[in-house]
Amino acid sequence: MDDIQNLHLSLSKLEIGNLLQDLYLSFRTKNFMDIYFNFAKLIINDNYGGEAKIQKIPSIRINCPGTKSVNYHNDRMYGHGTGVFNLWIPLVK
Repeated sequence: MDDIQNLHLSLSKLEIGNLLQDLYLSFRTKNFMDIYFNFAKLIINDNYGGEAKIQKIPSIRINCPGTKSVNYHNDRMYGHGTGVFNLWIPLVK
């Protein structure tokens, strides 16, 4: 598949769930972690004066048309405090 925007046309809900599990496994690899931490360092240095912490393993959501992801929330609702910012990086329109 060349276009992840149409992922839902090629994979079943079960297959998308399996893909999500595979992605989380790949997030734990040294290669991914090196890229993730370097990216985070750039964002933190450019926007927060080098003073910030990041989530150890990033969260990912696969939202298909007509489906629901997580319930509306902000991280303060989960006890993370007022100084927490989320960075959303959409991969498709």
